[in-house]
Amino acid sequence: MKRTVRAGFLEVHTNGGGHAESQAIYGALVVAITLVLGVPAAYSLARLTGRWGERLSIGIFLTYLIPSTLLFIPFSRLVALLGLQNQLWALVLIYPAFTVPFCTWLLMGFLKTLPKEIEESAMVDGCSRVGAITRVVLPLAVPGLLTVVIFALTLTIQEFVYSLTFISSVGRMTVSVGVPVALVRGDVYYWGSLMAACLITSVPGPSSTTSSSTASSPASRSARSSRAGAEP
Repeated sequence: MKRTVRAGFLEVHTNGGGHAESQAIYGALVVAITLVLGVPAAYSLARLTGRWGERLSIGIFLTYLIPSTLLFIPFSRLVALLGLQNQLWALVLIYPAFTVPFCTWLLMGFLKTLPKEIEESAMVDGCSRVGAITRVVLPLAVPGLLTVVIFALTLTIQEFVYSLTFISSVGRMTVSVGVPVALVRGDVYYWGSLMAACLITSVPGPSSTTSSSTASSPASRSARSSRAGAEP
């Protein structure tokens, strides 16, 4: 009985189920939009040579450096015009504004390490440009795609200003906003639930990043290849 009370204490004070559900829904949508827009842009910039390619790459990364405190005022006007106040679709619309530039720049550096001769060989064997990308480039870019997914999800989880501005209902708030709003009531602090919420929200990021970096490291790849060669 004591374990049930302690386990439900965080959910009672924070509506933890609603916050986690909102976090999962808009996080998955933002990651999907980021991949759909970022992968073609990163591939185009990675294969674009000359000064214009370098300038566009720097320009895309500089858009990510614009502080959110300068953008939430025009974004508020946009959300009001579309009638998306206090809806998760407002976050789905706004968050790709900073996840797509960063993930495009991140994936572009990874795709530059893939030699063009691999695509040219696939095209000589009969593949089209799209076929070479889908059958050759994307399978080789899986570690970079997983890194992009992790970073995009981490950016959406840690974001605070836009979520606080566009979502006013406590039941629809994300974890980053719902936890401090629900657990800090005036001068009353629910320290037990607050520390538990901080631990729960901090666990997925480091563990996922560590596992993906370990899986894609040269040492792990060489270890897997040596084990594969030793097997009959």
